[in-house]
Amino acid sequence: LEWVRRGDVGAAVCAHTAVPWMLGHSGAALLFGGFNGAALRGNDTCTVDGTTLKAITRGVSSDDAAFAPEPRFAHSACSVGENVVASGGMLLFGGVTPEADLSDVAVWVPDTRPGAVP
Repeated sequence: LEWVRRGDVGAAVCAHTAVPWMLGHSGAALLFGGFNGAALRGNDTCTVDGTTLKAITRGVSSDDAAFAPEPRFAHSACSVGENVVASGGMLLFGGVTPEADLSDVAVWVPDTRPGAVP
């Protein structure tokens, strides 16, 4: 096994989650949450292409804001298949905010509308 540094994909962050994902036909990772040493990273989801390291951040739309999990760090996440949600996704559990420990569950699903970025 050999590690090869491929570059940076954005601001430094710790205590986030990264789960395997497919972006078209390329392997990718979905990243959520985390802490940058001064503040929570936010509740957007970032997709990182495993080949190009191009990061695409998907903010929370106003339609989804009521359902989006709050920003957090030190949480758990896993990929879920089509047997859980029709298009696969990421299940998110718990974590910590500066105010509270969390025990909620949320599932992120990709936008499958024509022309949408998966």
